[in-house]
Parts: sequence; C-alpha cells; structure tokens
Amino acid sequence: MKRRFFMCLLSALFVLTFFCSVTKGEVSYAAETFTLNYPTQEQIKQRYKQLNIDFDKSASYTENYSTAAPYSAGNISQSDRQNALNAVNFCRYIAGLPDDVVMTDEYNALAQAASLVLLANGSLSHSPQQPAGMPESLYKTGAEGAGGSNIAKGYTNLARSVIFGYIEDSDEDNISLLGHRRWILSPALKSIGFGMTGSYSAAYVKDTKRSETFAGDYVAWPPKNMPIELYKSHSDNYAFSVVLGEDYDEPDISNVTVDLSSKSQNKSWHLTKNSTGISEYLTVNNSNYGGKKCIIFNVGMFSQNDTVTVKINGITKNGVSAPISYTVDFFSIYHDHNYTSKITKEPTCDSAGEITYTCECGDSYTKSIDKKEHSYTEKKVKEESCTDSGLITYTCKNCGDSYSKQIPALGHKFGAYEIIKYPTADSDGIAERICSRCGLKEQHRAVLKNPSGTTSSIDSEASDIEPADSEASDVESSDSETSNIETSDSEPTDSETSEPKENSSDNAGIEENETAAVEDFDDALFIVEEPDFQEERSPTESGVPSLVIIIACIFSTAVLFVIFLLGKNKQ
Repeated sequence: MKRRFFMCLLSALFVLTFFCSVTKGEVSYAAETFTLNYPTQEQIKQRYKQLNIDFDKSASYTENYSTAAPYSAGNISQSDRQNALNAVNFCRYIAGLPDDVVMTDEYNALAQAASLVLLANGSLSHSPQQPAGMPESLYKTGAEGAGGSNIAKGYTNLARSVIFGYIEDSDEDNISLLGHRRWILSPALKSIGFGMTGSYSAAYVKDTKRSETFAGDYVAWPPKNMPIELYKSHSDNYAFSVVLGEDYDEPDISNVTVDLSSKSQNKSWHLTKNSTGISEYLTVNNSNYGGKKCIIFNVGMFSQNDTVTVKINGITKNGVSAPISYTVDFFSIYHDHNYTSKITKEPTCDSAGEITYTCECGDSYTKSIDKKEHSYTEKKVKEESCTDSGLITYTCKNCGDSYSKQIPALGHKFGAYEIIKYPTADSDGIAERICSRCGLKEQHRAVLKNPSGTTSSIDSEASDIEPADSEASDVESSDSETSNIETSDSEPTDSETSEPKENSSDNAGIEENETAAVEDFDDALFIVEEPDFQEERSPTESGVPSLVIIIACIFSTAVLFVIFLLGKNKQ
C-alpha cells in the first residue's frame, strides 16, 4: 500500500511539473495571446485628458549633466520621463495595442548615459565613439544605451521626440524603415527608459519581455481613428505603415500593391513597386525593428474630418491570398472645430475648383468644387430676310465659349395679285403682287381664257382664283387699246365684251410657285406664274434707241433701190 501511494504521489508531481514551472516562488502558466482593441474617438479624447500630455514644456533636470571632465550623465526629471511614457502609451492605446508599458531604472540609466555620449560627440549614432576623457564605465553604459535606443536631436522635451520624432519617422532618412515607430508600437514592448541631455534624447526600446503574444492580423499606423494633433508634420509627408502578424508570409515588393482614396480630396492613388518618389512611395521591409513584415507607403498629407480607405493586395497566408482593407478617420482631440470656408480656386466650365475650410485653431482642409455647366446667352447678330438666312451667336457667360446657328430665310410673303395691264384677245396682260416683308414686286403674265375654259397660249394646268370682293369691273376691248378696269357700280354696257371680277381677300391666299404654273384669276382670266418673267415691250418701250430704227429703215430702202436698178439694167 505504501509503495502504491508513493507511486501515485510521484505521478501527480510529474503532471504538475509538466504544466507549471516554479520561478522565484511564482507559478508561470502558458503564455496568453491578445489582438487589437481599437478605441472610439470619444474614448481617445477621454484618455488624452486623463494622460494630460504636455508637448510644450521645457525639459528640467534633477541632476545637472557635464560633457567635460569630470563627466556626469545628470538626470532628467521624473515628470519629464512620465510625460514621455504617457505619449508612448497613448500612441499604443489608439493603435489598439496594450498601453501598459512601464519605465525601469535600468533602462532610464542606459538612455540617460546614451544621450550624454551623443551630446559629447555632437552627432547621432547607435555605435558612438568614446569621447576624450570620458570614464570607461560611463562610456560603456552610454554605448549600450545608444545601441538599444531610439535616438533623436532637436526636441524641447521627451514627449515631442516620441510623437513628432519616433512615431512620425517619415523623413527621407527613415521612411524606408520606419524603425523608430515600429519599436514604439511593437506588440512585444513591455518596458522602456528615457534620457535627455541638452538637445539630444534617447528612448531605450529593445525590450521584448511581454509575456502575451500578439495574435492579430496587423498593426497599422495611422490607426483606425487618428487624432489630427498627432498627425501634424513638419514636412509634407507622413508615411503609413502596416506590420503584418505571424500568420502572414513575408511580403514581396514585386507583388504588393496599395490603393488609397481620400473622401475630402475626392482623390485616389494606386501604388506599386514603381512608386519610388517620396510623395508617392511604396516599399517593403522584412527586418526586425520590433516587428518584421512591414509594408510602408506614403501619398502626402490628409486633413481633419477626412476618411482614407486603404487596400493592400499581393500578400498571403501560407501561400493563399489574404488582402487587407481598412479605413482611417482623422479627427481632433482638442475641440470641435469651427471652420470658415473660402473659395481658393474658382471652378470653370473646364476644370473643378477648390474650397478651403480653416478653423481658428489653424487647422484646415480642402474640398473640390464641381466644374460649372455652360450657361449660354443668345444674341442675334444678323437678321434673317426673305432671301438671306440670319445668324444667332450663343456665348457662355461663365467662360466665354461661343457657337453660332443659322436662321433659315423667311421666304417671300406675297399679297394678292393686282392687274396692272389687262390682257386682250391679241396680247397678254400683267399681274403684279408685292411681298409684305421686303417690298419685292413680282409680275406674271395675265391671259384670257377661250370659250372652252383653257388658255390659247399655254399648256400648263390652271387653278381657279376666286373673284375679289369688289364689284365686277367692266372691261372694254378694242383693236388698238388695252382693257381698262373700272370700279364703278354701274351696270355693264352693251359694248363691254367681258366682266372680270376680282376678290382681294381670296387673292391673298395665292402662294409663290417658282416653276411655271397657271393661276385661275376669274372665269375669263388666267395668271401664268413663270420664273424671271419680263413684260413684253414695243421697241421704243424696250429702250432700243430711235436712231437704230432710222438707220435700219435707211439701210433697207437702199437695198431695195439697188435691186431696182439692177433689174432695170437687165431690161
């Protein structure tokens, strides 16, 4: 029994040892995992108020530093270090990472000594030389600190170096790696240290002792909700970074593409391996700067209230395509902006305009204005007439663009025919009508009908013309005189040979016909419409000179006289 009990006890101890290990009196269980936990914009505002980060304070020291023998690293105040730590944890908080990073005295000492060595040498280096006369122990501490720290120069306090130095990291010397940012936002970072002497500062970041393991897909910066106050840059560029999780294969720049679109700018970008300019930039870095598999891209700056959509293609998990898509909303953590608008580029009919919104705090952003539609006004530059077309010009009042259209000619508008020379049995008469628009007079032959109802001088078809409203006029005919039209009310005499009637109101309906045609004027009269009709005239009326006639007569008489003489001589 004792032996069996002893064997059971040993088995229990073996099982307990398999799952647990005893270290310094504490039981350490299997590592836990975590994923990103993005806060809302309101939560970010509240956390910023709680942390009360001061970016404007000047650095203060509890112990002065010395860059000459006897050297002294000095010591930055604890409040300055806490201000920097708050900045680190605030960035991690809005990125969705654990924001419980702590400072240690060991790392603070390494960072403080590093900043002294850098100041003494007057240059930034992760492998600094030993300044002349500096004690070996102090130099070794400073060199170790510089080798494991983010280092910076020119910032007035440590918090500024964190936000506008390490996190921004988008200058030409750092954009290809973004290593400073990646160390601050490393999922494994648990402890940190800060140091500062003069204008040189250091943040010891090579700590990978976090027990929890990151199980998320990626860590992105700028994150889902990005305070515009952290994003403001000293340049015109601010790179985006996406560090892929362990499940992803190493990305290849030959395959990776990134598409971005800006809601406020109404603009989009497509980045490939050929996007090598800093304003449109894409690269991949697989070195370990607190995290491997980093995709880096940049297209310039965005403004408050903008929403930027990011899509990354060409990345895989175990060889299977696994694209990433997310949005970034830029907002203010200080106040709700009150913007005034100003049109900074007028839209035209050919191009869009631009309107700029500016807050009293200095923040601003722009939006595009749709291009204008043409707005034409018309002007008649040439009046149309009976025979000539007119012209209207249309001119856009916005841009001056113009075009023209022709107006068709009106055509003549003739009134009723008026008989100005009445026909007889031996000669045609003349009928005349006048265009009411231009005053053109048009004459046509007027001929009498024969008793059978057809004309004796033309073969064209005839159409009846109703008599005029006036009373019938008496027509007198003689061998030597043309007919006269009388308008009296008296009855026709026995000597009158015809009784033509006119109807002026019905004649107004007669239209011009350019081809030969016959118009029925009344029972006794036809009007023949012929193109280019000219009134027949006697030789004298037609303008033939009298002298020509006299000469012709003399010449004929002379010819006859010569013939007479020749005939007489033959007899």
